[in-house]
Amino acid sequence: MLKYADELKLNIDSTLQELPLWEVEVDLNCFGSDLMKPFKDEPLLPGVMITDNYRFVGMISRRKLFEYISRPFSSELFYNRPIAMSLKILQIEEGLVISETTSVMEATYLSLQRSPELVYEPIIVKAASEKNRLLDFHQLLLAYSQIHVILANSAQTQEQTKIPDKDFHELQHLQIQLLHQEKIKALKQIVSSIANEINNPANLLAGKLIHASRYIQQLLEVIKLYQQYYPQPTTEIQRVINQFELDNLTTDLSNLTYSMKAGIDRIRQFIHALQNFSTEESEKKSVDIHETIDSTLILLQSRFKSNAHGQNITLIKEYAKLPLIKCYPQELNIAFMNIISYVIDALEEVNDSWVKANKLDNTNYLSPTIRICTHLLNSNIAVVHIANNAVGITEKVSKKFFEPLFYTKSTGKLTELELSTSYEIIVEKHGGQIECISGLEQSTEFIIKLPI
Repeated sequence: MLKYADELKLNIDSTLQELPLWEVEVDLNCFGSDLMKPFKDEPLLPGVMITDNYRFVGMISRRKLFEYISRPFSSELFYNRPIAMSLKILQIEEGLVISETTSVMEATYLSLQRSPELVYEPIIVKAASEKNRLLDFHQLLLAYSQIHVILANSAQTQEQTKIPDKDFHELQHLQIQLLHQEKIKALKQIVSSIANEINNPANLLAGKLIHASRYIQQLLEVIKLYQQYYPQPTTEIQRVINQFELDNLTTDLSNLTYSMKAGIDRIRQFIHALQNFSTEESEKKSVDIHETIDSTLILLQSRFKSNAHGQNITLIKEYAKLPLIKCYPQELNIAFMNIISYVIDALEEVNDSWVKANKLDNTNYLSPTIRICTHLLNSNIAVVHIANNAVGITEKVSKKFFEPLFYTKSTGKLTELELSTSYEIIVEKHGGQIECISGLEQSTEFIIKLPI
């Protein structure tokens, strides 16, 4: 039985051959239905190696395969055709191939150098006998985590890590990044699944509601005509009209369909926000930054509502006219979500402190408020301000906000790890700037500058 990486006895010199590796092969001339079988039999199988007369010709990952067959009509075509007809579409063109004698630490470093869309794909591990096997990237992360614990406990030197130009602090940073990437990856998969599950019935309801609204209006028109040409109904009809309060019923029906449409539109808005959050992106897109912020706010709307102390958070938006910004919208969604979540947490902590001190009825108490403003700094820079009116923090602490190993929050709350992720997205991926302005006697404000 295949062991998990966290069940193995690893050390800082452990290599890939000590990790759980998969040896599932399917011949190129088999049908797509044959390729699906091992994935169904092994729920954790990361991918399958494709061979031609026992010669390795490529690898198809679980993610790539299931993404392909989820497209309309693709599954029927795929199941009934030889794998060779789909291999060019499904195989990973730039699959990472690493020797089995490579250390876990170095393999992790090499894996992370892959492009974002490939970083979670399986790794091809080549043995001395030229036999190929597959390593699940998640298993590699687990192995790295176990070795990192050993490093942390024994304070091993840079030379022992086998990773060039990485000191121990950088290894800690790398470990946290890996864990956080895993968290975001899992979250995206869950969010994408939820969005798809909600989207189908929502679209069905939206389509049916259009017809239902039309039918209701037609029936109401018929009733109106009857009332016009037969103003004196029979006693029995008049009794039913009075019993059902026909005038109120016709008014309520129109209002009812309008309310249902508004509710479905709200659901579709939420689905759109979920899809924006979970979509993988390989290229920058020109987007309206206000739509990106609003999409994030939709996902966080429940946190603005009345909390345990009955205090709603007031949201003030002051948007200037901005040109489209070339960016990774989904990445910016994450950055904005982390920052807005942080300022919400800060307001909740202030509420808690005022409640404990019995000061909520004090005239100095300010209703919790978050203000989001945008403006153009110049023709090349757009600026976003996100601020709350909570009591601030010291300048010394605010300067450390974006350090990945800096924590100030209690267990269960958002930590500055999320803020360091926002820093990387804004500064490293988009060439922007982010700073936190705060003080003990003033609010906390984040200023984000993004190139257009």
